[in-house]
Amino acid sequence: LLVLLQACGLDEKKAVPGLCLSFDDNYVSNWYALRPMFEQYGVKATFFVSNFGTLSALEVNQLKQLQEDGHEIAFHGATHALARDYILKNGYGKYLSTEIDSGLAQLKKSGFAVSSFAYPFGSGFLLSDYFLKKRFKVLRRVSRCKEHGDWPFCDLSGDRTLDALNIDNNQALNDVDLLQGLAAASDRKAVLLLFAHQPKAQVDSVSYQVANSRLERIFRETN
Repeated sequence: LLVLLQACGLDEKKAVPGLCLSFDDNYVSNWYALRPMFEQYGVKATFFVSNFGTLSALEVNQLKQLQEDGHEIAFHGATHALARDYILKNGYGKYLSTEIDSGLAQLKKSGFAVSSFAYPFGSGFLLSDYFLKKRFKVLRRVSRCKEHGDWPFCDLSGDRTLDALNIDNNQALNDVDLLQGLAAASDRKAVLLLFAHQPKAQVDSVSYQVANSRLERIFRETN
């Protein structure tokens, strides 16, 4: 079972194993290039878009096609600002009006049904969850739990603040670790939450890249 992040925030009271995969930032052309693989394995993913105002017309149309394919288009901040630093410098009001509401309005005006938000750099600050839950159904943070021998799961019980684990190739995880995580999800009858950034056929030394081969191996295991 592959689910969208917005589904993890629903109170379905289901005990089912699965995978929730999301991608961050604005690597739209790379995401779009995965459409044949998504179709082959029946994958539906969530794409958290930042800096939407900088996208080309082509990239916006590619996002629209991904949405039409059944993927979720979600929000990752107007400028990808770290919540803590922005709020300490400017206050909650400006954070919400400039970093959240303005970018969210752009996405909705362009025809995207946005209901999920992922914090840039993975974490909020004090009251940010409270304010953002008034705007979004689900908030996503970054999990560090694998460092302590556990995995980030949701059980479709209606939790609106979720953690996901970074699977980019520059992380400490290897493919064997990821298969163990999927097996743990199956044993617990829970949904494993993972995220990446820029999918590529060949990754290089740059951070925030995930190999297409790693993604395909994950997709094979979930089918």
